[in-house]
Amino acid sequence: MEFALWNRAAGMQLIERECGIKLSVRGVGKLLQALGIAFLFSARSQS
Repeated sequence: MEFALWNRAAGMQLIERECGIKLSVRGVGKLLQALGIAFLFSARSQS
């Protein structure tokens, strides 16, 4: 799995692969926010 910019969907895949835990994209965002971690978003993903 290679990504130029990390996003919540990529984080979701990583968490599932490494930890065996399935989270929704929103769940990943909430978890990261609680941990004080933020993903970068490309201009394309904001539209």
